[in-house]
Amino acid sequence: MTITGAPTLAGMLRLVDRLHERTQAWKTQALLIDLRCIEHVPDPTSQALVGEHIGSRLSHLRRIASVVPEAAMTGHSERVARRTGANFRVFGQEQAAIAWLREALAC
Repeated sequence: MTITGAPTLAGMLRLVDRLHERTQAWKTQALLIDLRCIEHVPDPTSQALVGEHIGSRLSHLRRIASVVPEAAMTGHSERVARRTGANFRVFGQEQAAIAWLREALAC
């Protein structure tokens, strides 16, 4: 899934809720979210809130990967999501994210 534009915090939280609904019946337990085309990097508090929501709403998935511009990698959302139950990682390279997701599918 690719996210573009200038999503608000409320919009990102709604997106996570929609992903929760859509992924409940997925046989493939992996999700890739591409954030490289968003117009701004959310502030650290917003990143942490999104990470917490990912942890609470998407922890049923085996792995969730997000791709962001390397300069935008902070670790805020990843740390919080992992603490709240999601196997979530943020990558600066799409190929690395895909490889990590495929590892889960191979098991």
